[in-house]
Formats: sequence, C-alpha cells, structure tokens
Amino acid sequence: MLTQISVYITIEQAERLAQEKNKSAVVRGALEDYFNKQEEEVEECAYCNREIPISKIDAPAKDDEEAWEELAKYHRDWCEWINTRAHRRDE
Repeated sequence: MLTQISVYITIEQAERLAQEKNKSAVVRGALEDYFNKQEEEVEECAYCNREIPISKIDAPAKDDEEAWEELAKYHRDWCEWINTRAHRRDE
C-alpha cells in the first residue's frame, strides 16, 4: 500500500504512476498539490531574494508577532525586511 511519496519524481513519472495505480488518492493528491503550488503567483523579496506567494506579501502590524512568525517562514532567516518589521522598528 502506497501511503506517502517521499522522493522527487517527474510529472511524467507521477502521471504514469497514477495510471498504474488506478489514480490512487495519494498520487492524485500529490499531483494536485504540485500543480496548485505551480499556479500560485509569487514575487521575489527584494531583501532575501526568496519567492514569496502573493498572498503573503502584505506587511502585518509591527506588533503582530504571530503574523510575523508565519510570514518569516517564507523568507530567509537573515531577511532585513522581516527582522525590522518592514523597517518599522529597530533590529
């Protein structure tokens, strides 16, 4: 029983695997996740050069720690924009 895909495969391999496994839910889910991630628009952070989903670009309030922690997941640890709360506080 296939429960998790833990290796990188090409789209062609995944499609062939889906056909071979009668389009099992796991493989279909992996393909859907891949295509959903590919379709999401991104913009490059000017400070750390990471590609950030458009939905995660807006700066939260400078004292909203939870929102900044979530946003930091998309940036590099040393990102100046994150560390200074978009230049609204000292480091």
